[in-house]
Amino acid sequence: MIATAKKAIAGQYSGTAPVDHRLMHMAASVAAAAICAGRKQAARVPATAVSARHRKTSFVRRGGRSACAAFDGAFFSGRSCALEGDRGAVRFLSVMKPTLACRRPAFQSFLRRAFLRRAEGRHGLAPAENPATSSVQFADCFLCILHETIYGRGRGCALLFRLGRKYRHLTHGGTCACHSPQAQQLFSRIDKGLSRRSVLKGIAASLAVSGLGGVSPAFAQAPAKPILLRNVNIFDGANGRLVEGQGVLVEGRLIKALVASADTVADADVIDCGGRTLMPGMIDAHWHSILAGISQMAAMTADIPYVHLVAAQEAERTVLRGFTTVRDVGGPAFALKRAIDEGRIAGPRIYPSGAMISQTSGHGDFRMRTSLPRTSQTGLDITETAGIAAIADGEAEVLRRVREQLMLGASQIKIMGGGGVSSAYDPIDVLQYSETEMKAAVSAASDWGTYVCIHAYTSAAVQRALKCGVKSIEHGQLVDEETAKRIADSGAWWSLQPFLNDEDANEKPTPEGRAKQQQVAQGTVNAVEWSRKYNVKVALGTDILFSPAGTTTQGKQLAKFARWYDNADVLRLLTSGNAELAGLSGARNPYPGKLGRIEAGAYADILVIDGNPLEDISLIADPERTMKLIMKDGRIHKNTLSA
Repeated sequence: MIATAKKAIAGQYSGTAPVDHRLMHMAASVAAAAICAGRKQAARVPATAVSARHRKTSFVRRGGRSACAAFDGAFFSGRSCALEGDRGAVRFLSVMKPTLACRRPAFQSFLRRAFLRRAEGRHGLAPAENPATSSVQFADCFLCILHETIYGRGRGCALLFRLGRKYRHLTHGGTCACHSPQAQQLFSRIDKGLSRRSVLKGIAASLAVSGLGGVSPAFAQAPAKPILLRNVNIFDGANGRLVEGQGVLVEGRLIKALVASADTVADADVIDCGGRTLMPGMIDAHWHSILAGISQMAAMTADIPYVHLVAAQEAERTVLRGFTTVRDVGGPAFALKRAIDEGRIAGPRIYPSGAMISQTSGHGDFRMRTSLPRTSQTGLDITETAGIAAIADGEAEVLRRVREQLMLGASQIKIMGGGGVSSAYDPIDVLQYSETEMKAAVSAASDWGTYVCIHAYTSAAVQRALKCGVKSIEHGQLVDEETAKRIADSGAWWSLQPFLNDEDANEKPTPEGRAKQQQVAQGTVNAVEWSRKYNVKVALGTDILFSPAGTTTQGKQLAKFARWYDNADVLRLLTSGNAELAGLSGARNPYPGKLGRIEAGAYADILVIDGNPLEDISLIADPERTMKLIMKDGRIHKNTLSA
């Protein structure tokens, strides 16, 4: 059937527009599906169909818009249909975008001619007898046109349109099947498929340019020879003192061994680090790879491919700031992660959460008020189609959205459990997601061997999350002391960010936003102190969002935790501590080796710093000056030791 439709499209179209063979197969598939759905129908227009009643009322339906004309004519396989056997009813699919085809003048003219030609030939209708010859305005699709019942007083004629029991669910009220929710969803998918194909064709064309399609030699493969980093003082990511008198031997992606300074290694490239400090690459436990380095206005108005290109640039800057791993807690970072892992671009390891899963009106609902209400025929918001957020209400929808992110490759799941500081429509004190919905997310993640982290500030939101089995609290700056103790007792992690009212604060534009920001800043102090008091498992992250300038302060922001922790503890948390939280993803861990440590068998993610950060933590805040060598996965991204 598909082959027949393709032949009809390719060989029978006689209009002025050229056949677009790129759309031919999809058009034929849609037409075939439509014909299958309408196989049991009957569409009969007897010779007595046209009457005085018809001439007065018109057979044209002017009702709602069809998202796609894919069903137009394809259903009409009835033997007595006015358009029986006219394969031109589906030919237009090859040359017109489905969402617009039914409104094209050329197509409407074709319909008019086809209908009148058949009417004249079969039913004896002369053009002069047809009041619609010059004034008829065709509706969005044939189904709407022919669904109109045509009465012939005393002559017993009527148009009968039936789909049969099997396809009865496609009808929608008094209108035709093309306006049903199921058909509308199909049309939407086809339309988006066209858009996606256009983007992919553009990308493919770009990659065809010399030098762009291949893997960059700088990141494509690890050095062929082992590398020996000698003359270093080592912070191993766990102990609060430097290890002297040893070097680090790197082979491939891993640290092969710690070797004595006097030892030599055959066939190894030796790099003299000049007595500087060597430490593991740092890990940001709360990062947004796609959304950190772009302004909110650009993110909301630019083409999605542009947003991803900006993110790729920021990924390289991130690793050059000494962050060789990030735990991404919201955004479509899967493609970026893949490109980095394949060595196509420079960037950190990414533990992706995928889309932030939010209830309607939740912290991840970025729609405008004008986008409401959502109905069964309403399309997804751009933030949903782009993979930034996924709006899900009810247990079934939450399960579906969580499983979708897991299918895409999420290492953990991020849900929104309460209001936020930056969002316009959800007050910071509100509770989001019921226990049933939250448990559904936790259950789905657990079934895949991983965990759920949750955006939550208040005691009520955090306590509900703990009750439902959430393993990581993101933020939590507004909890009381009793809730802090509950976090410790539950064994959950507390992912904290330096939300302080200082020169690096991302000032909010409204008085309400600034008031919430001040409230959270005071809560940050309490949260850190209580987490230390009750020995909560703590991870540190920045949560820089929509701030190209703010990304440059990534190390500076995390160094602020030295107000409460020793320098060694801050460094431990930024390396082996955050790595432990990343490893909570279990079987979904994309990097199952040892992270955040300098020891045999660990990933070769290494920084060589000019100075001793155990004494001066501010060294991590100025990476351009202080980080002389940056290695990630055994590949050197920066080496200015000889400069």
